[in-house]
Amino acid sequence: MEKDLLIPIAIGFFANVVVFGISMLVIKNKRKAAKITLIFVGINVLMSLIIGGWGGMGLFMISLGMLLVSICLYLYIYIEFIFF
Repeated sequence: MEKDLLIPIAIGFFANVVVFGISMLVIKNKRKAAKITLIFVGINVLMSLIIGGWGGMGLFMISLGMLLVSICLYLYIYIEFIFF
């Protein structure tokens, strides 16, 4: 049963990693690319609220995985800025 929750979170995680990779290829700036991933999280949360119901709940779970990537990216950029 607990694997049912991890699948959409993993989908959101990998989708946001792909978005970060593409934005890094285009922009070449880590902070701006991380902001783009955060914007995609906001868009996904708004879509889940507009759709509502079970479909919206699934999209919200995907956005939780996307938010996890955004937080990890911001922490990585912050640690890199402080120590290097």
